[in-house]
Amino acid sequence: MTASVAIARVRAARTTWIVWLASGLFFLGLWSFRQPYYPAPWFDEGLNVSTAATLAQTGQYALPDSAGPRVFDPAIQTGPTVLAPVALSLRLFGIGIMQARAAMLPFVALALMTYLLVARRLLGGDGLLALLLLVIGNLEPYASFTYMSRQVLGEVPATGFILLGLLLWWRGLERHGHGQQNLMWAGLAWGLAMVTKPQIMLLLPAGVAVLAALDYIYYRQARWRAFIVPGIIAGGCVAAWYGAQFAILGPAQFENNAAILRQGAALHIIGLDAVHVRHALGVLWRSGWWAWGLPGIAWGLWQARRRTWQGFCHAAALALPLVALAWFVLFSVGWGRYAFYTLVLSPLWTAGLLADVWRRRERLKVNLTWRRWIAGALVTAYVGVLGRPLVSNLIAPVDTGYLAMRDYLAAKVPANAVIESWEWEMSLEAKQSIHHPTTAVTNLITDYMADDRRPPAKVYDARQAQPAYILVGAFGGWTSIYCAATGSRPECAGQAPAADDVVSFGSYALYRLRP
Repeated sequence: MTASVAIARVRAARTTWIVWLASGLFFLGLWSFRQPYYPAPWFDEGLNVSTAATLAQTGQYALPDSAGPRVFDPAIQTGPTVLAPVALSLRLFGIGIMQARAAMLPFVALALMTYLLVARRLLGGDGLLALLLLVIGNLEPYASFTYMSRQVLGEVPATGFILLGLLLWWRGLERHGHGQQNLMWAGLAWGLAMVTKPQIMLLLPAGVAVLAALDYIYYRQARWRAFIVPGIIAGGCVAAWYGAQFAILGPAQFENNAAILRQGAALHIIGLDAVHVRHALGVLWRSGWWAWGLPGIAWGLWQARRRTWQGFCHAAALALPLVALAWFVLFSVGWGRYAFYTLVLSPLWTAGLLADVWRRRERLKVNLTWRRWIAGALVTAYVGVLGRPLVSNLIAPVDTGYLAMRDYLAAKVPANAVIESWEWEMSLEAKQSIHHPTTAVTNLITDYMADDRRPPAKVYDARQAQPAYILVGAFGGWTSIYCAATGSRPECAGQAPAADDVVSFGSYALYRLRP
């Protein structure tokens, strides 16, 4: 090796590290700016952080409640792969929403790095464009990477584990007879993803099964061992997680939790309802996916037509977003968050399509200056339209009143008071005991709300835990579950109030129950 070549390699390596460092600092700033106002803590994140806080303080994997901890409650839909590190952060640095969210940064870094590596495998030098489109997001916040990465939820970590498994799996296949260890590591990564988010227990095996069938019929790039070995390891991870729950809970409570989980799954994951299909199609329309994602997916399918290794790699990466798309439209409850995997992975091929069109620009009978102006206008339109929610909310986030209500409870409400509330995010730092509706009630209310029906006013008795106060926020207001008790909020018009207003901040209102 000549000295000039060595110097060139050192410079290239230094440039690479500078790019990685600059990218990391950029995303760290993007993640930390306007925390915790955007997004404000909410119901599902509250389930996660309150469970992590209970784990940090008592060692129990449970939701806190005035009636006693709800160990392994089926409402906890994010696994220990995420909640254990969050609990460790809370244990080391104190209880707080920022301490909980900070624990997500390693998972965000994992997802970004694996996303870029997968993009480079599929697109070569155009992979960085895919990463840029990922960060920009789309018009559906709950299916946008940056928005979801700024809170304690399982989608971003699960994506990182899935893509890590895919990279290891490709490496195992490339090494032919010496890739057994990589296949096992891929199975472990996929198993962690399945433990992290329950939907992945359905989507990932289905995607791998579709890919195995395609490989057997068409591609002929892998042996059956490449599918069986990771499947056994991933299945073992899931079995170990539920085996631990069985050992801790005992048969009776485990079966009770399983029944509630099956009930929830029938509503959210494996239902078939025309109203839900309409909701799902509405999400795809409002997000603009039909305009920016669907053409990219079509381009990816065109690349996957080749019976080559590269075509097989495209097919392997496409399996999950396409299976997730079919599930989202046909069987899920149709809420925006359930489109996450399809919409977040689509930029892998949207970037490829854009780069491919640009490379073929010479066929356009337009001079170079005009081509550049057209490309600049298209990029500006893409970023300006799809990135508008992210930019506008970072500049002027909506204050939901979370911090003000948290501080009011700490300063003005007796620590020994019992508060009735469905706002799980308040359980993280509240000194008072909070009683929450059970997961069975959640399933009942979801059944109404998912079909665009208003639950009956007296579907839930807010006085059963004999609370002194009722705290109503965005979720309780949306479901109107406390109308029979409060009666004074706009959505409760016509109800006779049994409680008096105490204070309101943003979307939160505190009531004192009458004797």
